[in-house]
Amino acid sequence: MKIWLIFDSIGLLFTATMLYLTIRQVGLILGRLGPIGARSSADVGPRVGENLSPLLDPLDLPIKNGKPTLYIFGSDSCGICSKIKPAATSLMKYWAAKSNIVMLYDLAPKNSQNRQDLKEGDVPIFRGDIRESVGIPMVPFAVMANPVGVVLGKGLVNEMSHLESLLELTQIKN
Repeated sequence: MKIWLIFDSIGLLFTATMLYLTIRQVGLILGRLGPIGARSSADVGPRVGENLSPLLDPLDLPIKNGKPTLYIFGSDSCGICSKIKPAATSLMKYWAAKSNIVMLYDLAPKNSQNRQDLKEGDVPIFRGDIRESVGIPMVPFAVMANPVGVVLGKGLVNEMSHLESLLELTQIKN
């Protein structure tokens, strides 16, 4: 009986050690990966290097201030888009001196304004049918453009780190 207890204890100790080492390795791998950027797809949306200005000029966006712009495409019916709004507002506080952040949403529901007047510090939201003309089939999707409108990066964005990865492109490409 005592022999079986010893074997059971050794087996339990061995299993616990292996579990600890596995968890440690997973942590090391995730640490090396770091934050994951926006998930890009080469065949969706405008191509990197393409000029976005002709597509956005009809919207008459008041952001011609010589800074790069992050365009976030979304929809009122998208649950993730509603979570991206506060993240974009938070990022705007840090990036306001370096970049513009603008949300481009699908047309508003009936009896609603196409341009929303937000309190100061919020990310402006503009509405229109621009998403289809730019070639973006899904939301939330973001496009980072330099001051003249050339696309620096793009991708599907589901969280704040995805937005940050696109904003950091301005630091690399400038």
